[in-house]
Amino acid sequence: LRIYPYFYPLQLLRMIHVADVIEQLAAKHLPENISRIEKLPQSGSDRVYYRVYTQNKTFIATYNLNVKE
Repeated sequence: LRIYPYFYPLQLLRMIHVADVIEQLAAKHLPENISRIEKLPQSGSDRVYYRVYTQNKTFIATYNLNVKE
């Protein structure tokens, strides 16, 4: 599993944790293994998007601590 781009240590640790959760969910619900996860640029909210790549498809995963959003 490769995670892009690289961040400062605290941000990297958060992203790795989120990527681990995404990977676990994908393993449970997708027929293919994840080849990589890329964090997509944020645009004004706390919501964070990731592009999840498998061998044949891509998916979008989102993460947000703000439950109201």
